[in-house]
Amino acid sequence: MKTLVNCTPTEFLKQTARIRAPFMKWLEETGIPEIRARKPEGYDDMTLAQKREAMSEQASVNMGDMLNACMEKDPDGTLEIMALCCFTEPEDVDKHPMTEYLNAVLEMIGNEAVRSFFMLYLKQSPRNTSKD
Repeated sequence: MKTLVNCTPTEFLKQTARIRAPFMKWLEETGIPEIRARKPEGYDDMTLAQKREAMSEQASVNMGDMLNACMEKDPDGTLEIMALCCFTEPEDVDKHPMTEYLNAVLEMIGNEAVRSFFMLYLKQSPRNTSKD
């Protein structure tokens, strides 16, 4: 399956330009920027070591909440983004098994260039309250 990880630079640029608008809409619908920005209660009063441990725990909670938001708040948008990241037209999303998309998502999350592309747009989201 072709993805943003294994495509040519030309394909990457064209496809990411195509993904931008639906991705920004999806961020708005799912509330992912707000979920991602959550910090543990009392964070500002913690020692550095406490902050590290608390943020690791918070990241696990946030990840679960982000996955739930993807499935519950905007499942159609989630499928559209997954399809586009895999060079599949959104209306053809069901032509591949979900395992292919999940494997592709994991591969893209593990790829620094692709992850950086999405983080750039995540930081531009108007509802983003994160101070990364």
